[in-house]
Amino acid sequence: PDKEENFLAAIVREDGGYGLAVMELSTGDFSATQVEGANALDSLLEELERLRPSEYVLPSSLASDESFTSRLTGIRKARLSPQEDRAFSFLSAKEVLLSHLPSIPKELEALPLALRAAGALLCYLKENQLSDLEHIRAIKVYNLSAYMNLDAVTCRNLELLKTLREGETRGSLFWVLDHTCTAMGARLLKRWITRPLLDPEAIRARLEAVENLVQDHFLRSDLRTLLDGLYDVERLVGRVGFGSANARDLVALRRSLERIPPIKEVLGKAQASLLQELNQALDPLQDVANLIRSALVDNPPILVREGGLIRPGYSKELDSLRREVASGKAWLAE
Repeated sequence: PDKEENFLAAIVREDGGYGLAVMELSTGDFSATQVEGANALDSLLEELERLRPSEYVLPSSLASDESFTSRLTGIRKARLSPQEDRAFSFLSAKEVLLSHLPSIPKELEALPLALRAAGALLCYLKENQLSDLEHIRAIKVYNLSAYMNLDAVTCRNLELLKTLREGETRGSLFWVLDHTCTAMGARLLKRWITRPLLDPEAIRARLEAVENLVQDHFLRSDLRTLLDGLYDVERLVGRVGFGSANARDLVALRRSLERIPPIKEVLGKAQASLLQELNQALDPLQDVANLIRSALVDNPPILVREGGLIRPGYSKELDSLRREVASGKAWLAE
């Protein structure tokens, strides 16, 4: 579903500590963390309760621990995919990460269990996916201590995402707050609701941005107008990375990119530092938009074999072949 996330998780355990890596394959969102201490298992299970992965990649030695795996499947009936223990070794994991990502964050290298889980997860994907996973270009490292710890019982009782009685979204806190214009925004809002910030500076920065948007009606209205109807760029890029994107997906990507310059223009009027940072980080990717515009017609068919995808004038060879096809009957008659 557009507003839902579907996670693949890899877990490694050593000396009571856990490394966790998580991937949302349709968007390429890749993150990792490490949990240690006396309550490491409880913290890990609470994080997994929040994420509710559909599949777990585990070293064979950990997958054979029935008491542990029963805790995982107790959260949600998920697939367990045991892998050889050596795929979770530090050297093997680091080699896989370096072969795919431009670089490994220093924060990840300082967390060996998290790095091992991340490398094993990427290795599993490379062995089982029929694409080069080009949309996975970075990994984020996060610390559970940066967020308020909300266990499953608390989330249910507070009805954060679903109501307690009917188990439906309607009536929950998310339902009340969700006035987002895009599927990407709805997914982000869910993450924010289930992971409240603890750092005072980060909280102040977010509240300052909210205040700026509340007080400046024109800024908020203009942004909502530009975001309304924006395609799900995260998942479009995921399909491009898989090699499964069709021409209509690419045209949708182009139309989304064409909205970035006016979005930057509106954000340039914002006063809040967080909104200014977002503006500076936005890349219009004009070269990509121009390439798609010059290569594809505005309303292409879904299937390549239907033809008519490429815009006339883009390829001299194709234009020549089209002329030959069009004049074929006349040529045969002559």
